Amino acid sequence: MKRIPRQEVTAGMPSVLGFQVHEAAAFIGIGVTSFRELVKVGTMPPPRLVGGVMVWDHDEVRSAFKDIAHIGGDASLPVPEGIIRDTSWDDA
Repeated sequence: MKRIPRQEVTAGMPSVLGFQVHEAAAFIGIGVTSFRELVKVGTMPPPRLVGGVMVWDHDEVRSAFKDIAHIGGDASLPVPEGIIRDTSWDDA
């Protein structure tokens, strides 16, 4: 039986259900070390163990990312030092 490369199989799929750590980190736009820290503190969900491989659920990662407050968007979250908030749209 001929083995079909993963890229060929997943190319026709509508969505990927799970990510390995480097994929999950890239999905939300950060590095692996930062992603692992967010998992450690509970901001990102823990992985599932699938055949000995840690896999993060696409929907859980997306939902956890959407739950992170915007900078300056919540009165309880101050804008971090060194970050300049773009106010050019405030008067629009």
